[in-house]
Amino acid sequence: MRVRWTNLILLLALPAAPAALAPWLSSWHWSVDLAASFAVQVSGWLLACALVLAAARRWRPAVALATAAAIAALAVVPTWWPGTRRLGGEFITYVDKPGQLTACALNLLFEKDQEPDRAVEWLRRTNPDLVFCGEFTTGWKTGLEPAVTALPHRCLEPQAGAFGVGLYSRWPLSQVTVEALGPARTPAIRAVVATPSGPIGVLGIHPTPPYFSAGHIADRDGALADVARLLEGLPPRRIVLGDCNAAPWNRAFAAMLRDTGLQPGTAAEWLPTWPSTLPWPLRLPLDHVLVGGDLEMLDCAVGHDFGSDHLPIVARIRPVPR
Repeated sequence: MRVRWTNLILLLALPAAPAALAPWLSSWHWSVDLAASFAVQVSGWLLACALVLAAARRWRPAVALATAAAIAALAVVPTWWPGTRRLGGEFITYVDKPGQLTACALNLLFEKDQEPDRAVEWLRRTNPDLVFCGEFTTGWKTGLEPAVTALPHRCLEPQAGAFGVGLYSRWPLSQVTVEALGPARTPAIRAVVATPSGPIGVLGIHPTPPYFSAGHIADRDGALADVARLLEGLPPRRIVLGDCNAAPWNRAFAAMLRDTGLQPGTAAEWLPTWPSTLPWPLRLPLDHVLVGGDLEMLDCAVGHDFGSDHLPIVARIRPVPR
């Protein structure tokens, strides 16, 4: 009887074992790259099954599953080693210190633009200096206004569907343009923010979701590859933020970091944002704030559910002290 129930555990674990290799083999096929998004969940599930089998003294399958879990974890853990700060937690109040700025990215969910109250409350509590919004509609433009009165400098490009964008800033914006991003030509906002510590280039993006097709993933990957082009001519200090529709272990995300010189930023933490309806361990980190030049991220956090299918993400950033 012991063998039977442990065999059931083994059968439940085996489908996840090939996915442990997905982050390392994601260039083989779009479906493998999609599976790479779940590296954390795969690693955790395989390890849990390995521990159960080890407790039942099924040593060989336990070691095999633990090895597969380690292979998946090796794709994830190196990006999380602190040289970064890990203060964590929800930002409730903003502590103003010289040189710091707080930036946040919100995928608003265009269908909920008549229900802005929770988003307004969260923005008031967070008191950011820079906000980039995806799925930005005319309804959201009106609904968010009570929360952004301290952010008078703006570039707003609302649309009726899922790809409107908006950028709000505490400080003046210059060189502001709305750019077509990638093959699908989704709107992206490019600007220079005149912060008290000097100019910072900002790029807000929202690529198309990958869904379950080669075409959609190619559109997403092309948008991330296009980030390097849109950063050209911006100041060396740079912030890229938004719903990237990619986990840090997708090949296009890793290539974007390599090609642009951006630091992982919020991707250096486990900050899963989608879908907001699932428990924390099952969500994926699709929303990001990335930094470049001599900017460093002091801390970062996932915000509270405000009714979107994505949770907001917020980061406190400053120039590296000299």
